[in-house]
Amino acid sequence: MERCGLSTADDHDRYNHLKREYHFTVAIAELFRPGTFFKRRFDDSNMQRLITMMNDRDRELIPCDTKFINWEKYLMEIHIPSVMDYESREATRARL
Repeated sequence: MERCGLSTADDHDRYNHLKREYHFTVAIAELFRPGTFFKRRFDDSNMQRLITMMNDRDRELIPCDTKFINWEKYLMEIHIPSVMDYESREATRARL
């Protein structure tokens, strides 16, 4: 380990941990690269039209107004973990 500048087992463990974090970050960046520089806007006009067609009772039962979605929470707690889970399963299948 001394050749790599890693003098102790703790240094080696820290190096491995940081290396895993780096590779994970690169994988996330690669995964989201196509959408990162996406120059378009998403249009929810069809959803808004659907909401206006719903009666009050249905609106209460099915709250689907996109204006009230916490997008940061959705991306961080639902979308990204789901994509990572899917990619992990696909990678596992590819190895079989």
